[in-house]
Amino acid sequence: MRVLRSPGAAPTVLLATLLAGLVACGGTATVDRGTVARRIGEALVTQHVAGRDVSCPSDLPAESGRSVKCGFSVDGQPVDAVVTVRSPHGGADGGPQLDIVTEARPIAKDLLARKVGEQVATQAKVRVTSATCDGDLAPAPRATQRCSIAGPDGPMTLTVTVTTVTGGRISYSIEQV
Repeated sequence: MRVLRSPGAAPTVLLATLLAGLVACGGTATVDRGTVARRIGEALVTQHVAGRDVSCPSDLPAESGRSVKCGFSVDGQPVDAVVTVRSPHGGADGGPQLDIVTEARPIAKDLLARKVGEQVATQAKVRVTSATCDGDLAPAPRATQRCSIAGPDGPMTLTVTVTTVTGGRISYSIEQV
């Protein structure tokens, strides 16, 4: 699990961020979901994580301890981002201070098969005609999954093992069985 701190906006956009980011709703201020998604994107950039398609399902009440679970993808792999209000005030942009924690999701077996097939084809310089995996790959170090690929030289059985989970990104090794 990786904690990302959302950065402040440049001074030239401070007023726009405050006006667009905080909305009064029945006396309770909220951070609109677009602003929350933008803050996640900014935090990912500072961590050198190439996140795409950041989206949040709802606005975030600007109250200490309140959270919303958003999502984005890294290399086609969906990742969750839990955004929690640390303090309703005091952020670098004048808005709430937010903590962003990314949580990896399992790699779906179809995506894993495609990635394994591409990696084997590139590294071993062989043509892979098909690739399948038995199931999803859990986002935990030492988790394994069995995959099979086929090519001109026949079928090959592989074991995919998670080596690290960092910032929602799952790294793995591939070994022939």
